[in-house]
Amino acid sequence: TVLLLSSGVSVTEFHHALINGDKLKGMYSLSATVLLASVFTALQYLEYVQSGFTIADSVYGSTFYSTTGLHGLHVLVGTIFLFFCLLKLVNYRLTLNRHIGVECGILYWHFVDIVWLLLFISIYYWGGM
Repeated sequence: TVLLLSSGVSVTEFHHALINGDKLKGMYSLSATVLLASVFTALQYLEYVQSGFTIADSVYGSTFYSTTGLHGLHVLVGTIFLFFCLLKLVNYRLTLNRHIGVECGILYWHFVDIVWLLLFISIYYWGGM
């Protein structure tokens, strides 16, 4: 959760750097976002490998794997999208006037964060009671 929320902060820093024309800070911030998202995905994979239940074990198992798996897919899509935004930034293809696709990616990333908070509360917190 901390990783994903930190990536939301770093993608916001990237957005501010892009608006202010600070390419270097933007590259660092967006690189941090992609790295944090990749680590989150790797940890989710490890959680799946080490969990003591499967999707067929119970209602909790099927709910857990279907919701967190779908969220993981969205994290993966968002990570790839932001990685390509990073490539565009490095290759000088993002400007103050040409970045609407990046703003859509940033909004998508914040949506992924909000969905994760809802999943965390419902699956990990309430489900663990």
